[in-house]
Amino acid sequence: MDNPTGTTQRVFDAYNAHELRALRALYAPAARTHRPGWPTEGGVDELGAAAEMDMIAFPDVRITPLL
Repeated sequence: MDNPTGTTQRVFDAYNAHELRALRALYAPAARTHRPGWPTEGGVDELGAAAEMDMIAFPDVRITPLL
């Protein structure tokens, strides 16, 4: 099992690099997600679609951890 801090950093890195394939690969196939304002929960496909929409709408978007 990987270090949770390392995995979290890879999520931030993939998102900030707009690497959707790398971002999706960090989630288990059975992962579930719920985005506020969306009517239902989704899986990895929906998570990827949401990230892609963010990146198209806000091309300079970056996420950073709260310390």
